[in-house]
Amino acid sequence: MTRRDLFGTVALAGVLSEESMPAVSGEFYLPWLNALVKGYLTNAKRTSDSLAVCDFEGGSKRPDGLSRSGKTYCSVSRMLPALAACVMAGRDAEGVLFQAILSVYRHAFDPEHRDYWGPSPAEKPDLRQVESSLVAWTLWLLRDRLPGALTVAERENVQRWLASCTVREVRYNNFAWFTAVNQAVRLALSERWSEFHGDEAWMLDDLRAMDAMYAGDGWYTDGKGTHIHDYYSFWVFASHYLYWREIIGAKYPEWNSRFEGRVKQLMLQAPELFSASGAHAMMGVSLVYRFAVLTALVLAYRQGLWPHSAGLLRGLVRRNMAFFWGHGAFDGQKGKLRETISEVGTPEFAESYIDNGHPYWGMQAFAFLLIPRRDAFWTEREEELPCEKRDFVTALAGPGVLISGCKSTGESRLHFVNNGRFDAIYRDRYTKFSYSGQLFFCFTKRKDRATWDSALVFRDPASGLIAGRAGVEGGRLVDGGYETEWWAVVEGIRIRVRSRIRPDGDREFRSHVVEATESAIARKVEIWEGSAALPFAENEQIEIKGAGQRLAASAPLGRVGVTEYSGYDEAVVESRFEPVFGRENIHLFAPRCAVLTLKTVLRQPVTALSATFLCRPARGKGGVA
Repeated sequence: MTRRDLFGTVALAGVLSEESMPAVSGEFYLPWLNALVKGYLTNAKRTSDSLAVCDFEGGSKRPDGLSRSGKTYCSVSRMLPALAACVMAGRDAEGVLFQAILSVYRHAFDPEHRDYWGPSPAEKPDLRQVESSLVAWTLWLLRDRLPGALTVAERENVQRWLASCTVREVRYNNFAWFTAVNQAVRLALSERWSEFHGDEAWMLDDLRAMDAMYAGDGWYTDGKGTHIHDYYSFWVFASHYLYWREIIGAKYPEWNSRFEGRVKQLMLQAPELFSASGAHAMMGVSLVYRFAVLTALVLAYRQGLWPHSAGLLRGLVRRNMAFFWGHGAFDGQKGKLRETISEVGTPEFAESYIDNGHPYWGMQAFAFLLIPRRDAFWTEREEELPCEKRDFVTALAGPGVLISGCKSTGESRLHFVNNGRFDAIYRDRYTKFSYSGQLFFCFTKRKDRATWDSALVFRDPASGLIAGRAGVEGGRLVDGGYETEWWAVVEGIRIRVRSRIRPDGDREFRSHVVEATESAIARKVEIWEGSAALPFAENEQIEIKGAGQRLAASAPLGRVGVTEYSGYDEAVVESRFEPVFGRENIHLFAPRCAVLTLKTVLRQPVTALSATFLCRPARGKGGVA
């Protein structure tokens, strides 16, 4: 096959043909997958004829994400599982994708090649350790074809590179799953190929480290001794266990049983996280991984661990991908996934560790292509989501999590009792009272300004500083809601707060007891508390109705408001944020937003506050302008 064949328009069009597939299977993912594959191959070809590196046009880079030639490698590693799934599913009739994969394994790990990825350094954690899990998993998926297509020397190169990624131990966060999968594949392949060998003791130590981070109810904390709960419970802790389970789990029944039970618990609640729009209740870091949240669900289904219907899973997959695709995830002109969460939302949301390849972590979700073509996943009628059937509040005592749903709006929300990441880059991602799958949150990187949607903050009128939650003393689940004790710091002055939150359909009841020092009172520190953020487009207007105890703001995408409150001086609708943050677009998905804001001033050592907030997104629209 020539390079011209590999990248020809006709060849690309034929890679993902719909022949011999039930009609429904080709209706929701083929246009997206075709665009993703074509964009990737086009950019990879432009970057290097080795296909071992890929710099997406206009993309950012990070120092440890570069090959010898100074070009990005994780954009390649993160596409490999999806390309392999296409090959395994018979979606590569002309061999285009297999040849692209083969070219990577021949050149990326060759120490003499200009695009060599380089070994993972022994003295510190490295991105290569993360990517090694996907290199290994792809090798396992194609174990009956790919190793045999490599020469002995090429297999040795792959083994040597994978082994370099298991020299530095990283067992204080999710990294241990990456090296565990790496070792598992090498151990499994060693039974057939003498060039491969792994370290069983290392792998089992990785499992022990991951076991120690279990919080309960299927969730993990991403760091020993911390309260950091987010979607890494899905797109690493669950997904990579399921890789390990498929590769080698049967040989370790006790470990397998321990982790398997946790995945089953996670899958029981998973559908409740999704709103009618298809979006999951977004919070935490790495949200540009987007539909990576689906990976564990699809893998669990393939392995018989999905406790719901096939139709429910396909509906989740289709809706979630459609949500992101429909709202700017893919830059069609540059043929790539965006590094920011949306096209029109705040550009500040791009995280410092994200390079042009990082968003492709979500490509692992295309593991659904490995589901047999006649399986019920492809043919069963899609099922309504939990939030479309009933109101609910699900309490998960282990991680201290509430999942709430509202039938009338089709919205799901996430609430965390003790989540603890407070630096400016993390604060807005982890410290809100609730996170919606319809009306998404606001974000700023500014250390001296915290956003106040779905949050209570303190403003110093002298300096303009706005302080959000800076630490958590403790918390607990109570009576369909939760209590949390936390503090903020205003110009060196600590203010303690005890908050109680109870979701109920499209309303959220909140009460607070604020304890302040004489210094805070003397500074006339202000208290601001916000509703969910209501997004709207530049050409749209918000409508404000009500007065006194009842005030609401409406836009095409929904309505937010307050129906009663006490302890506050006034309720206002804030919709101009440039004077506060230096920019208007502080919302994840919209250029503008409005927040119903309650305000008062600290006047006494103990202040009692309460309010009932309204959150009523337009059903199924996903709060995106």
